Amino acid sequence: MPKQPRTRPLSKADAEPASPAQGQDGASKGRISLSRGAFAFILACTFLAGLLAGSLVFQAIDQGQMQSQAPAPQAAAPATRDSLQAQQAQIEASRNAGSAIAALESQAASHPSNKNALIALANAYFDADRPTEAVPVYERALALDPANADVWTDLGIMYRALGRYDDALKAFDKALAAVPDHANAQFNAGVVRYFDLKDKEGGRRVWEALLKQRPGARAPDGRALADFLKSLP
Repeated sequence: MPKQPRTRPLSKADAEPASPAQGQDGASKGRISLSRGAFAFILACTFLAGLLAGSLVFQAIDQGQMQSQAPAPQAAAPATRDSLQAQQAQIEASRNAGSAIAALESQAASHPSNKNALIALANAYFDADRPTEAVPVYERALALDPANADVWTDLGIMYRALGRYDDALKAFDKALAAVPDHANAQFNAGVVRYFDLKDKEGGRRVWEALLKQRPGARAPDGRALADFLKSLP
């Protein structure tokens, strides 16, 4: 999950999920955008619930009968030039991402006290959907920079990906303690409460507080946050 910019204003009409923010110094950028993690989860809950596809397995009692009744095989349609190019692009992107992560791993190993190197590596794991590896690296970075609200938020999203919902809320609380108006941490806290912990009232209170702070805020799908709240069951 090309990657989107790490910084997007929450109040823009074209708000969309962001990749994890970098640290708050050097190459860092503050983030008040809604996270990719929250966006993916909301879409899953809103649009894909109950639509899981399973594969059907047929067992033939009489193999000969099955063969006699089976239609004649048809030749597979040839792959189009565009589809082949798309597949090649995906392979190349995966190869490049793997090389980039390997380089970041080497850099972090060589500079274990460099918080920016650790954040860059954790962000790469985040973007590659590898939360098990991202979590300990984010934790190491926070040991060096415990007031980094962006990193606390990204750690919370990774905790949530692992089903560690209480830890996710604690991470978002840490982010908000460092930056009280950190919109991304606040929105994601609402996601965990409302969808994961089934605390709908608690989730609504979090989002209503965010809306009070930012009346023009929008949900990850582009809707006004006020309309998003009205649409919730």
